[in-house]
Amino acid sequence: MFGLARNLMTSLRSVQAPSSMLSASTFGMFKRYTHEFAPRVNRIGKAMKGRVPVRIGGSVKGNSVEVGKLGLRLKSKGLRIAANQLKAADKVLKRELRPTKSELIPRFCCNIAVCVKGNQTRMGKGKGAFHHWAARIPTGKVLFEIRGDIHDRTAREALRKAADKLPGLYEIITPESKVRVGLNTLIDKPAPVDYLAKMNENPTKKWLNFQARKTDPMYKLYSVSIDLELFIIPLLTRNLLEVEFETHSQELINIENKVALLEDIITELDTWSKELEHRVDNAVKN
Repeated sequence: MFGLARNLMTSLRSVQAPSSMLSASTFGMFKRYTHEFAPRVNRIGKAMKGRVPVRIGGSVKGNSVEVGKLGLRLKSKGLRIAANQLKAADKVLKRELRPTKSELIPRFCCNIAVCVKGNQTRMGKGKGAFHHWAARIPTGKVLFEIRGDIHDRTAREALRKAADKLPGLYEIITPESKVRVGLNTLIDKPAPVDYLAKMNENPTKKWLNFQARKTDPMYKLYSVSIDLELFIIPLLTRNLLEVEFETHSQELINIENKVALLEDIITELDTWSKELEHRVDNAVKN
Protein backbone atom coordinates (compact mmCIF):
# COMPACT_ATOMS: atom_id res chain seq x y z
CA MET A 1 0.00 0.00 0.00
CA PHE A 2 2.84 2.35 0.85
CA GLY A 3 4.59 1.61 -2.46
CA LEU A 4 1.38 2.28 -4.41
CA ALA A 5 0.91 5.65 -2.71
CA ARG A 6 4.53 6.67 -3.33
CA ASN A 7 4.32 5.72 -7.02
CA LEU A 8 1.13 7.76 -7.39
CA MET A 9 2.71 10.83 -5.77
CA THR A 10 5.82 10.52 -8.01
CA SER A 11 3.67 10.37 -11.14
CA LEU A 12 1.74 13.45 -10.07
CA ARG A 13 4.94 15.35 -9.32
CA SER A 14 6.18 14.66 -12.84
CA VAL A 15 3.16 16.47 -14.33
CA GLN A 16 4.22 19.89 -15.63
CA ALA A 17 2.30 22.87 -16.88
CA PRO A 18 1.35 22.41 -20.56
CA SER A 19 2.98 25.70 -21.58
CA SER A 20 5.24 24.05 -24.16
CA MET A 21 2.24 22.38 -25.77
CA LEU A 22 0.44 25.71 -25.87
CA SER A 23 3.36 27.52 -27.45
CA ALA A 24 3.94 24.79 -30.03
CA SER A 25 0.31 24.65 -31.12
CA THR A 26 -0.29 28.40 -31.09
CA PHE A 27 2.95 29.96 -32.20
CA GLY A 28 4.31 27.26 -34.51
CA MET A 29 4.79 29.08 -37.78
CA PHE A 30 6.57 28.27 -41.04
CA LYS A 31 8.08 30.99 -43.19
CA ARG A 32 9.84 30.65 -46.50
CA TYR A 33 13.06 32.61 -46.87
CA THR A 34 14.52 33.57 -50.25
CA HIS A 35 18.02 32.42 -49.27
CA GLU A 36 17.15 28.74 -49.36
CA PHE A 37 19.71 26.65 -51.17
CA ALA A 38 17.02 24.91 -53.25
CA PRO A 39 13.53 26.12 -54.17
CA ARG A 40 10.55 24.19 -52.86
CA VAL A 41 9.30 22.86 -56.17
CA ASN A 42 8.22 19.41 -57.29
CA ARG A 43 9.23 19.99 -60.89
CA ILE A 44 12.74 21.03 -61.87
CA GLY A 45 12.64 23.44 -64.79
CA LYS A 46 15.71 23.00 -66.99
CA ALA A 47 17.11 26.39 -67.95
CA MET A 48 19.65 27.42 -70.56
CA LYS A 49 23.16 28.09 -69.37
CA GLY A 50 22.73 31.80 -69.92
CA ARG A 51 25.06 34.54 -68.72
CA VAL A 52 25.28 36.50 -65.52
CA PRO A 53 23.63 39.90 -66.11
CA VAL A 54 25.87 42.94 -66.46
CA ARG A 55 24.26 46.04 -65.02
CA ILE A 56 24.94 48.91 -67.37
CA GLY A 57 21.93 51.03 -66.52
CA GLY A 58 23.09 52.16 -63.08
CA SER A 59 21.00 49.66 -61.09
CA VAL A 60 21.83 49.61 -57.36
CA LYS A 61 19.49 46.80 -56.33
CA GLY A 62 21.12 44.56 -53.74
CA ASN A 63 24.47 46.41 -53.94
CA SER A 64 24.57 47.83 -50.40
CA VAL A 65 24.05 46.78 -46.79
CA GLU A 66 20.40 47.21 -45.82
CA VAL A 67 19.84 45.89 -42.28
CA GLY A 68 23.19 44.61 -41.07
CA LYS A 69 26.44 45.98 -39.72
CA LEU A 70 28.83 44.51 -42.30
CA GLY A 71 28.34 42.79 -45.64
CA LEU A 72 30.24 40.61 -48.13
CA ARG A 73 29.99 41.93 -51.71
CA LEU A 74 31.25 40.48 -55.00
CA LYS A 75 33.99 42.67 -56.47
CA SER A 76 34.99 40.75 -59.62
CA LYS A 77 32.98 39.70 -62.66
CA GLY A 78 29.58 38.09 -62.21
CA LEU A 79 29.59 34.37 -61.46
CA ARG A 80 27.29 31.38 -61.33
CA ILE A 81 27.91 29.98 -57.84
CA ALA A 82 26.77 26.49 -56.89
CA ALA A 83 24.58 25.90 -53.86
CA ASN A 84 27.17 23.70 -52.15
CA GLN A 85 29.74 26.53 -52.35
CA LEU A 86 27.31 28.99 -50.80
CA LYS A 87 26.38 26.43 -48.16
CA ALA A 88 30.06 25.99 -47.25
CA ALA A 89 30.44 29.76 -46.77
CA ASP A 90 27.22 29.85 -44.75
CA LYS A 91 28.51 27.05 -42.51
CA VAL A 92 31.78 28.90 -41.84
CA LEU A 93 29.94 32.10 -40.94
CA LYS A 94 27.56 30.33 -38.57
CA ARG A 95 30.45 28.59 -36.84
CA GLU A 96 32.31 31.87 -36.36
CA LEU A 97 29.26 33.86 -35.24
CA ARG A 98 27.74 31.28 -32.91
CA PRO A 99 29.62 32.44 -29.76
CA THR A 100 28.69 36.09 -30.41
CA LYS A 101 24.88 35.50 -30.58
CA SER A 102 24.73 37.70 -33.70
CA GLU A 103 22.50 37.16 -36.73
CA LEU A 104 23.50 36.09 -40.23
CA ILE A 105 21.39 37.38 -43.13
CA PRO A 106 21.96 35.64 -46.51
CA ARG A 107 20.75 37.59 -49.55
CA PHE A 108 20.74 35.17 -52.47
CA CYS A 109 18.44 32.60 -54.02
CA CYS A 110 19.59 29.37 -55.64
CA ASN A 111 16.95 29.05 -58.37
CA ILE A 112 18.99 27.99 -61.41
CA ALA A 113 18.90 24.26 -62.17
CA VAL A 114 22.22 22.98 -63.57
CA CYS A 115 22.00 19.82 -65.68
CA VAL A 116 24.93 17.62 -66.68
CA LYS A 117 25.36 15.00 -69.40
CA GLY A 118 27.81 12.14 -69.16
CA ASN A 119 31.22 12.10 -70.79
CA GLN A 120 31.52 10.88 -74.38
CA THR A 121 27.84 11.54 -75.00
CA ARG A 122 26.79 12.59 -78.48
CA MET A 123 25.20 15.98 -79.03
CA GLY A 124 21.46 16.39 -78.88
CA LYS A 125 18.75 14.42 -77.10
CA GLY A 126 18.17 16.83 -74.24
CA LYS A 127 20.16 18.67 -71.64
CA GLY A 128 20.88 15.72 -69.39
CA ALA A 129 19.93 14.92 -65.81
CA PHE A 130 19.66 17.43 -63.01
CA HIS A 131 22.91 17.86 -61.08
CA HIS A 132 22.68 20.79 -58.62
CA TRP A 133 21.18 24.20 -57.92
CA ALA A 134 23.05 27.44 -58.49
CA ALA A 135 22.60 31.21 -58.26
CA ARG A 136 23.67 33.94 -60.66
CA ILE A 137 25.55 36.62 -58.71
CA PRO A 138 26.22 39.86 -60.64
CA THR A 139 29.03 42.27 -59.86
CA GLY A 140 28.32 44.27 -56.73
CA LYS A 141 25.79 41.84 -55.27
CA VAL A 142 25.80 41.50 -51.45
CA LEU A 143 25.75 37.82 -50.45
CA PHE A 144 25.83 37.95 -46.64
CA GLU A 145 25.12 40.50 -43.93
CA ILE A 146 25.92 40.36 -40.22
CA ARG A 147 23.66 42.03 -37.68
CA GLY A 148 23.97 42.20 -33.90
CA ASP A 149 26.28 43.19 -31.09
CA ILE A 150 29.58 41.88 -32.47
CA HIS A 151 33.09 43.30 -32.55
CA ASP A 152 34.14 44.71 -35.91
CA ARG A 153 37.31 42.62 -36.09
CA THR A 154 35.44 39.38 -35.36
CA ALA A 155 32.84 40.07 -38.06
CA ARG A 156 35.47 40.98 -40.64
CA GLU A 157 37.47 37.82 -39.90
CA ALA A 158 34.32 35.68 -40.30
CA LEU A 159 33.50 37.30 -43.65
CA ARG A 160 37.09 36.85 -44.81
CA LYS A 161 36.96 33.11 -44.05
CA ALA A 162 33.63 32.84 -45.89
CA ALA A 163 35.09 34.60 -48.95
CA ASP A 164 37.85 31.96 -49.10
CA LYS A 165 35.15 29.31 -49.70
CA LEU A 166 33.68 31.15 -52.69
CA PRO A 167 34.98 31.78 -56.22
CA GLY A 168 35.79 35.36 -57.24
CA LEU A 169 37.03 38.41 -55.37
CA TYR A 170 35.02 39.95 -52.54
CA GLU A 171 35.05 43.07 -50.41
CA ILE A 172 33.71 43.81 -46.94
CA ILE A 173 31.42 46.83 -46.81
CA THR A 174 29.50 48.87 -44.25
CA PRO A 175 26.18 50.76 -44.57
CA GLU A 176 28.20 53.93 -45.31
CA SER A 177 30.20 52.34 -48.17
CA LYS A 178 29.70 53.47 -51.73
CA VAL A 179 27.58 51.41 -54.10
CA ARG A 180 29.39 49.32 -56.71
CA VAL A 181 27.76 49.55 -60.14
CA GLY A 182 30.64 48.07 -62.15
CA LEU A 183 34.08 46.53 -61.92
CA ASN A 184 35.74 49.92 -61.42
CA THR A 185 32.77 52.21 -60.80
CA LEU A 186 31.56 53.30 -57.36
CA ILE A 187 28.86 55.88 -56.67
CA ASP A 188 27.33 57.39 -53.57
CA LYS A 189 24.34 55.62 -52.13
CA PRO A 190 21.23 57.33 -53.53
CA ALA A 191 18.58 58.70 -51.22
CA PRO A 192 15.34 56.68 -50.91
CA VAL A 193 12.60 57.71 -53.32
CA ASP A 194 9.03 58.30 -52.16
CA TYR A 195 7.22 56.92 -55.21
CA LEU A 196 3.77 57.65 -53.77
CA ALA A 197 4.48 61.37 -53.43
CA LYS A 198 6.16 61.36 -56.84
CA MET A 199 3.11 59.76 -58.44
CA ASN A 200 0.76 62.25 -56.76
CA GLU A 201 2.79 65.14 -58.18
CA ASN A 202 2.65 63.84 -61.77
CA PRO A 203 -0.21 61.33 -61.82
CA THR A 204 -0.89 59.09 -64.79
CA LYS A 205 -4.34 58.29 -66.12
CA LYS A 206 -4.23 54.82 -64.56
CA TRP A 207 -3.30 56.30 -61.16
CA LEU A 208 -6.14 58.86 -61.35
CA ASN A 209 -8.64 56.08 -62.14
CA PHE A 210 -7.33 54.07 -59.20
CA GLN A 211 -7.75 57.02 -56.84
CA ALA A 212 -11.25 57.70 -58.19
CA ARG A 213 -12.34 54.14 -57.44
CA LYS A 214 -11.63 54.74 -53.76
CA THR A 215 -14.68 57.02 -53.57
CA ASP A 216 -16.96 54.09 -54.42
CA PRO A 217 -19.14 53.13 -51.38
CA MET A 218 -18.42 49.43 -51.90
CA TYR A 219 -14.66 50.09 -51.81
CA LYS A 220 -15.04 51.98 -48.53
CA LEU A 221 -17.18 49.18 -47.10
CA TYR A 222 -14.67 46.45 -47.89
CA SER A 223 -11.68 48.55 -46.86
CA VAL A 224 -13.28 49.19 -43.46
CA SER A 225 -14.11 45.52 -43.03
CA ILE A 226 -10.52 44.55 -43.85
CA ASP A 227 -9.19 47.06 -41.32
CA LEU A 228 -11.56 45.74 -38.66
CA GLU A 229 -10.53 42.17 -39.42
CA LEU A 230 -6.86 43.03 -39.04
CA PHE A 231 -7.66 44.61 -35.67
CA ILE A 232 -10.13 42.05 -34.31
CA ILE A 233 -8.32 38.81 -35.19
CA PRO A 234 -5.22 39.53 -33.03
CA LEU A 235 -7.51 40.67 -30.20
CA LEU A 236 -9.55 37.47 -30.33
CA THR A 237 -6.39 35.38 -30.49
CA ARG A 238 -5.07 37.11 -27.39
CA ASN A 239 -8.33 36.53 -25.49
CA LEU A 240 -8.33 32.83 -26.43
CA LEU A 241 -4.74 32.49 -25.25
CA GLU A 242 -5.58 34.16 -21.94
CA VAL A 243 -8.56 31.83 -21.36
CA GLU A 244 -6.46 28.77 -22.25
CA PHE A 245 -3.68 29.91 -19.92
CA GLU A 246 -6.13 30.42 -17.03
CA THR A 247 -7.59 26.96 -17.62
CA HIS A 248 -4.18 25.29 -17.54
CA SER A 249 -3.21 27.32 -14.46
CA GLN A 250 -6.32 26.10 -12.61
CA GLU A 251 -5.55 22.50 -13.59
CA LEU A 252 -2.00 22.92 -12.28
CA ILE A 253 -3.32 24.29 -8.96
CA ASN A 254 -5.65 21.29 -8.60
CA ILE A 255 -2.75 18.90 -9.25
CA GLU A 256 -0.62 20.66 -6.64
CA ASN A 257 -3.44 20.35 -4.08
CA LYS A 258 -3.74 16.62 -4.76
CA VAL A 259 0.02 16.19 -4.39
CA ALA A 260 -0.03 18.01 -1.02
CA LEU A 261 -2.93 15.81 0.20
CA LEU A 262 -1.09 12.63 -0.81
CA GLU A 263 2.05 13.83 0.98
CA ASP A 264 0.03 14.28 4.18
CA ILE A 265 -1.47 10.79 3.81
CA ILE A 266 1.95 9.21 3.27
CA THR A 267 3.39 11.05 6.28
CA GLU A 268 0.54 9.79 8.46
CA LEU A 269 0.94 6.24 7.15
CA ASP A 270 4.66 6.32 7.91
CA THR A 271 3.91 7.45 11.47
CA TRP A 272 1.43 4.58 11.93
CA SER A 273 3.90 2.04 10.55
CA LYS A 274 6.64 3.19 12.93
CA GLU A 275 4.25 3.01 15.87
CA LEU A 276 3.14 -0.48 14.82
CA GLU A 277 6.76 -1.65 14.53
CA HIS A 278 7.50 -0.27 18.00
CA ARG A 279 4.54 -2.16 19.52
CA VAL A 280 5.60 -5.37 17.78
CA ASP A 281 9.15 -5.04 19.16
CA ASN A 282 7.81 -4.50 22.69
CA ALA A 283 5.54 -7.53 22.40
CA VAL A 284 8.46 -9.71 21.23
CA LYS A 285 10.66 -8.56 24.12
CA ASN A 286 7.93 -9.28 26.69
